[in-house]
Amino acid sequence: MANSILHPYYSTDEAVFTLTGANTGKVYIKYPLDKNKLRQSVTFTWVDGKNTFDPPAPDESTNKIGLFIADPLMKGALDVKFYYTAYNPDDGTVTRGKPHYIENIQPWKWVYVDYIPDKIKGKPSYAYFEFYKAGTTQWAYDDEFKSKKDISIAKDNPDSFIYFPLEGETGNVYSYVFTADVNTQDGEEYIAQTSLLYPTW
Repeated sequence: MANSILHPYYSTDEAVFTLTGANTGKVYIKYPLDKNKLRQSVTFTWVDGKNTFDPPAPDESTNKIGLFIADPLMKGALDVKFYYTAYNPDDGTVTRGKPHYIENIQPWKWVYVDYIPDKIKGKPSYAYFEFYKAGTTQWAYDDEFKSKKDISIAKDNPDSFIYFPLEGETGNVYSYVFTADVNTQDGEEYIAQTSLLYPTW
């Protein structure tokens, strides 16, 4: 999955990003690059020989949250609960927003849901995604630490590159990829990384 390319390109030739099979030499994706733009997005989720990343059009009445679970070992479906928190500097408390649920997510398949953020007092801080075995309250990866992922959503933080719709916002389409990995010490699987894919910059 590619997300962005920094491309200082000064030749008169036309540049094209290509995804090519190492063994077959087959070209799967060809994406022309604009030599007048330094930063460009080439975004895809390549599954079973095709690009499955096809986000819906924005809807000004709501937000669209998309999830894609990249897990080569998980065979069953998952349920996901997500919500965001806010920090109140006046009294030092953290308030959790209303949880939202996405049920029966199949690994390697995109799913999108409508989402309207609720109002919670304080400064938005983190969004949390919790993964469960489908139809149960059991953690998908055995315990909370391995089955829960938080992302910073402080939009005034220049180091925060992953965003989340907040109170009063609509018309956003956010596509999150959650990558599972295996701990090399104990061989146990866990949610390791979150990426936000952009259809355009």
